[in-house]
Amino acid sequence: ALTTYDNYLDVKRKFEIHITPEIGHMRLCDLRYKNLADLHKKITEGKYITAQQEGRTAYTKKVGGKVAANKCIKNIHKLLERAIHWGALDAMPCSKFEEMHTQYARERLLKPHELFNLFDTWDRMETGKASKTNGERITKIYYDRYYRDAIDVCRMAFFSGQRRGVLIKTHLSELTVVLSPDFYKGTSYNSKQLVQLSVPEMLKQNKKKVLDHLLGITWDKSKSQTKNRSGHVLTMDVNTSIVAVNRIFNLDYVQQSQWLFPNRDDLNKPMQRIDKSFKTMCECADIHNFNFHDFRHIFASMMQNQGGQDLITIARCLGQKSVQSTMIYAHLDFDGLMQMYEKRNKHLEMLEEMRQLRKKNT
Repeated sequence: ALTTYDNYLDVKRKFEIHITPEIGHMRLCDLRYKNLADLHKKITEGKYITAQQEGRTAYTKKVGGKVAANKCIKNIHKLLERAIHWGALDAMPCSKFEEMHTQYARERLLKPHELFNLFDTWDRMETGKASKTNGERITKIYYDRYYRDAIDVCRMAFFSGQRRGVLIKTHLSELTVVLSPDFYKGTSYNSKQLVQLSVPEMLKQNKKKVLDHLLGITWDKSKSQTKNRSGHVLTMDVNTSIVAVNRIFNLDYVQQSQWLFPNRDDLNKPMQRIDKSFKTMCECADIHNFNFHDFRHIFASMMQNQGGQDLITIARCLGQKSVQSTMIYAHLDFDGLMQMYEKRNKHLEMLEEMRQLRKKNT
């Protein structure tokens, strides 16, 4: 699949840029905790490399950071596990990998005030009032189509928990709008079943009427290459569907391109990346060490801790087949767990008192 090949290129790039230049001369059996800790520190600090893209002159950019460092350590861990599986190593040379994961782990969930700042930043960027502070210099963010698309991608990721690659490669032919049975009320078409419309059929209807009766959007990913493991059909909730419907109705370039998030240089292709705009959003919202993929963790945690959904339902929403993978994303609310345990202990104490009273009476 294309996503698997993209992952391969990403791992290969990290080995070429970060891992091989630092510890490529060492044998696997000679790796120790200090070597990996020093590697993590150097990657976190970052370094400048010369990059070259097609149609552009060579330029210098900074690579690295804490997220890249964590991924590199994880890739080395997988490499050592493969070496043990293939018989190249007898045992893990570094026994403190779990300590490293705990030590370098970052908080994937946003705090309430950070979440408020992020939503406020989206609103300020749309109204042209956003700015970021770089030292003593304040830079105003000029809102354009590129930021609009990036904000909508982030909103859909927050409300749906879908991956960035899945969202930006959504074709309009994959979407089916689901409306309430009252949509055709007062017309010759009278049915108690849900109304399902394709995007061309939806565009023939009144936008306000569609939004008033909107229940969601079914999302057929069978013709695209994604990491979805639990089937090909996903379902967007109402909030995510409103973002998608507004884009389709309001933006002419979306209708022309047939992609929900078209490439700004070529409308026949989907958007490629939103890294720069996402970084700008986080700087304006004063949010540090936050990754786009963390929206997926926020969605799963909110569904479990606030929505009360079970892990099987969350796994289906995330497009995962294994509940064990979902448990990684759904961060449990420990305060809620403690309250549950306290109630359980009180209940057990009451049962024990009732047993003692019965014994005395008998």
